[in-house]
Amino acid sequence: MFTKDQIETLTAQARTGADYPKLVQSFKKLGIRTYEHIVADGSDIYYGDDGHSVRVALGPESIPVSDASSTGKLRHPIAIHQQG
Repeated sequence: MFTKDQIETLTAQARTGADYPKLVQSFKKLGIRTYEHIVADGSDIYYGDDGHSVRVALGPESIPVSDASSTGKLRHPIAIHQQG
């Protein structure tokens, strides 16, 4: 079973969006099957087999989330992040 410390160690090694594919492969090797990012508080919940899950909180601050969504506005920041 994976731990919060293992997840934090791997995540710290990913510096840019270009590192993301390697990070995902490392997560798979740990046994992480899926994860969910909670935008409102910046935390991630990682799920493995047999109902095992680990929540990793990135900070104590809440993030305001709009009720309206815009796919077009989201694509640009993601593209910038992936380019490093």
